[in-house]
Amino acid sequence: MYSPPPPPKQLDAHDIIRFGALIILAIAVVTVFVMSLFPKPRVANAPQQLQPGANPEAQSPQAPPVKTDAQIRSDHLRELGLDPDLSYPYWPLVFTWPTVSHRNGSRYLVGEVTNYSNERFRYVSLSFGLYKDGVKVADVHDSTSTLRGGETWRYEMFVFYEGAYDAYKVNYLDGY
Repeated sequence: MYSPPPPPKQLDAHDIIRFGALIILAIAVVTVFVMSLFPKPRVANAPQQLQPGANPEAQSPQAPPVKTDAQIRSDHLRELGLDPDLSYPYWPLVFTWPTVSHRNGSRYLVGEVTNYSNERFRYVSLSFGLYKDGVKVADVHDSTSTLRGGETWRYEMFVFYEGAYDAYKVNYLDGY
């Protein structure tokens, strides 16, 4: 008499893990096989065997040394005409220290801010604090509504403070 086949066995977690391991093993075997079909490329700056009696100086030129981030930064600043030994805390906005200008009996702090990026700033503001004997006696400000990439803005800050001051420090240089 005919008996129907038994129902298929339910897969448990162990069966699934075994099946997954077989798949991973098959992928690894195929990968190794495919990689063996292609020879390993020769690296240009790999150590080379010298021919007997060959001059090591006459060997093919080596690849140039890899530059560090600091060297790349220094080269970039030199290309822009900036001193690589200085710090530029408001990069890509760089300001010149102001000079004092007199016009119509008033004092102004005058200088420049350059945008060294390719981006346009919709607003840039610069502020200095004026100091007398280490005590802040006044603040001066100037701003511009647009500073495109590569442009230089000439700031001119009216000094409201009537007294003498012997130093100034940057309060902020900000742009967005």
